[in-house]
Amino acid sequence: MYLQSLQITNFRKFGTKNNIIEFVQSDYKKATESKPDESTSQSFVACATTLIIGKNNAGKTTVTKALKQVIDNDNILGASFNLSYLNGLFDKYKKVLFGLNKDNFLDFRKDEFNKVELPNMKFRLKVGLDTDPKSTSTQNLSNLISIEDNTINKLITLEVKFIIAESEQYKERVYKTFCSAAKREHEVKFSEFLRIIDNTNFSRQIYDIKGRLIKNSLFNINNLFELTTIKANLDDGETSLSSVFNKIVQYRLKDEEGDSRVRLENEILNINDFMDRHIGESHNDIVNNVVSQITDQQNMLVHLRSSLDFKSLFNKLIRYEFEENNNYIPENQFGLGYSNLMKILGQIIDYVEQYEESEAHDKVNIICIEEPENFMHPQMQELFIKNIDDALNLLLGNHNSKNINSQLIITTHSSHIVNSKIHSSNTFNNINYITTDEDNFSNVVTLNDKKITDKIAPESTEEATAKDELKFLKKHIKYKVSELFFSDAIVLVEGVTEEHLIQHYLSESKNLQKYGISIFNINGAFAHIYKPLIDLLKIPCLVITDLDIKRSKADKENFKQIDKLDNRETTNAVLQKYVCIEKLPDEEPSDEDESKSIILPSDSPYYCIDNFMIVFQKDAINGFVASSFEEAYILTNYEHKTLNKTLKELKPRIYKRIVGASGLENTNQSKEKSFEWQCKLASSKSDFANTLLYEIITSNINAPQLPKYIEDGLDWLTKKLNNDKSLQNKGV
Repeated sequence: MYLQSLQITNFRKFGTKNNIIEFVQSDYKKATESKPDESTSQSFVACATTLIIGKNNAGKTTVTKALKQVIDNDNILGASFNLSYLNGLFDKYKKVLFGLNKDNFLDFRKDEFNKVELPNMKFRLKVGLDTDPKSTSTQNLSNLISIEDNTINKLITLEVKFIIAESEQYKERVYKTFCSAAKREHEVKFSEFLRIIDNTNFSRQIYDIKGRLIKNSLFNINNLFELTTIKANLDDGETSLSSVFNKIVQYRLKDEEGDSRVRLENEILNINDFMDRHIGESHNDIVNNVVSQITDQQNMLVHLRSSLDFKSLFNKLIRYEFEENNNYIPENQFGLGYSNLMKILGQIIDYVEQYEESEAHDKVNIICIEEPENFMHPQMQELFIKNIDDALNLLLGNHNSKNINSQLIITTHSSHIVNSKIHSSNTFNNINYITTDEDNFSNVVTLNDKKITDKIAPESTEEATAKDELKFLKKHIKYKVSELFFSDAIVLVEGVTEEHLIQHYLSESKNLQKYGISIFNINGAFAHIYKPLIDLLKIPCLVITDLDIKRSKADKENFKQIDKLDNRETTNAVLQKYVCIEKLPDEEPSDEDESKSIILPSDSPYYCIDNFMIVFQKDAINGFVASSFEEAYILTNYEHKTLNKTLKELKPRIYKRIVGASGLENTNQSKEKSFEWQCKLASSKSDFANTLLYEIITSNINAPQLPKYIEDGLDWLTKKLNNDKSLQNKGV
């Protein structure tokens, strides 16, 4: 049995839409074994893990809180509700009781007031039965589903509502509060309304799929779910690791068979006997003589007994040290990252130890690990899933008799753990991305491979292409790009020059420096492969790409400049897909080294749809059309001192030939030879970027200007981040 999905309504930051969390089923092993993926490591933990990711304060922790609210029936307060939802109810009360003009008290319209919706929150849970009916007991569901209905892919839907227990009393309190304020010619504050909610009792009610109320005597939801929450916060105890290692050792010893366990238990008995004889017998009389001064010995005698047992042996007598360069270091000096990892593992082992040994289970067992990345360095975060997986496999072992049937949920804002999950399981499945919409409601995007491939290739004829691009995306995203899940916006560039320089310009921008904008160098025109994922996440994405104009061999050798785009062709895959869609492709290239090209429209606008914009060198700069960022930068700043100093230092002989010797320099020649500069810098782009950046930072003059197409893109990004409603959906 497993939790398939959870819909959260009006709880904390969740509203009424985009509010469904999907979970991986507990019998994942059977599913993966039936259709194994050669590129998948079949990680125990990764495949069994549901990942909840998103930026801070988006609602990740709310998922765990929601499960706890449903299961434990926690007390409802005003802050338990979505505050925007309560504000809406509050405004309705004001409108009904005060008329359209809130400053002019008109009448107490109690009948209309009684029609206003009462505060409520609800949760819809879909519980699936295992594909193997033998592994699921229907004992706790006997009043909801018959034994013969326990078939493959059977789903049980439960709706849990929290409603006001005494509605009339609640209405009276709200009504009197508004009346009292009106008589005093005061306006009711929202905080007063929240206090009324705080002092209102709510009852938990459970309904079946047909909306029928289930009586508590027939079904108890607490008997269906078992929730274990593991928090990664470290305490200050100097022996905190001892408790973790003790749990691991005790767990292994309990499962051990043979002489080792027997010898240990015999030694404990021998120690108790020794202590009884040498301490008890020696000191019983002394203690009883003292007692006899207070009361009659016939009424009370004291016997000193040793109470050493298996548990106290580990908890009180054993301490751990670690060895470093032949020195034994106290455990309180163990690295925080490793300590945190071990504490998480120890809590999981503790859960496993208490798990009932049974072939069939009648509970949905959920383990939530909250933000495990605390105190871990990036490399440890990257290996987190694998480390937990390896440790559990080693500890549980093949001989373990327990049928562990649990779902693991991890909430995180670590891009490294996202990488760990994707690459351990080789899939985007079972990742829930939570962001906030324009009204600050939590917005859930459930990711999976199918959603991405459907956006890549909606036509079945492109299925092979979709699979290849998905495979590339899963591998390529490892190289830092997973940060996009936690960014306010992203910028995709093709090369190292753009990556380094634009990052600096962003940090100096008054409009953009306050946002978390990530720049990703995707090393080529691959932005179109990322677009399906970006569309799902709805993160503003600016793509800065090059024209990549196709030139003849003679034009390349002569460094021929281009002054217009008429009948020019591009080899850029991104432009071919989004800008040249109405143009016919050129003939297949005759040379195997050549790329396929398509005719560029001479007057095409930038491509812009929703949160996705592509900018490129569509307009001439100082008389010439650039086909790369470096050429565009030179054409824009050919007279700037910082740029000339960089070119002269980096390519002194070429600079002397193009621009001239000292005293005879003609910077205008760099504009006339911009394509030649592009070719000469092709093998040293990293040096160009770093040298130019050094000169910009250390110079006392204003930095060179970014090319206009990039400024246009950053202006669009600024408006997007400021929720500018005037932006058009198509074309800029």
